[in-house]
Amino acid sequence: MVMQSVTAERIRPARVIVRMGTVAQGIAAALVACWLLAVGCADGVGPNERQIGGLQLALELTRDTVTEGDTLVARAILKNVVTDTLWLGSGNSCLAFVGVFKGDNRQPGFEGTDYACLTVVTSWVITPGDSLVQDWQIGVGTRNRSVAAGDYTFRVDFDVTPELGSLEQRFVVR
Repeated sequence: MVMQSVTAERIRPARVIVRMGTVAQGIAAALVACWLLAVGCADGVGPNERQIGGLQLALELTRDTVTEGDTLVARAILKNVVTDTLWLGSGNSCLAFVGVFKGDNRQPGFEGTDYACLTVVTSWVITPGDSLVQDWQIGVGTRNRSVAAGDYTFRVDFDVTPELGSLEQRFVVR
């Protein structure tokens, strides 16, 4: 499989050949990570939106204030803003892992944030102008655990190569 890296606009697209197997995946991931570090690819525009090369990342929550028993939807949008097809790859079946945090501490009691992914090589293709969209339905409070009122942060940790990092969006439980 040929994988085109997400590129900074001032750099020509780099191509990395990824073969099945953990050694090749590790080498490819290391090469892409080194390349991204070298070009300084992240253009920060806030914790819930940024652009990395030709990929615009955004995180949206359907509500910024909820009460226990409510459900909110978190949506990650990865939009290809260049004329090349972009490829993302992972050693897991999940695009990202999510969690709800208070400070640095992950908070239990939010349904939809605990799930397992298969360990299988997975790739996503985003053609020019298209978007990859992932939704998570998050329940506030569970049958066994209540959620205290306060400020919380929903975080998406992308689990793909090239490294996309995390996006965060704050919300309030009343």
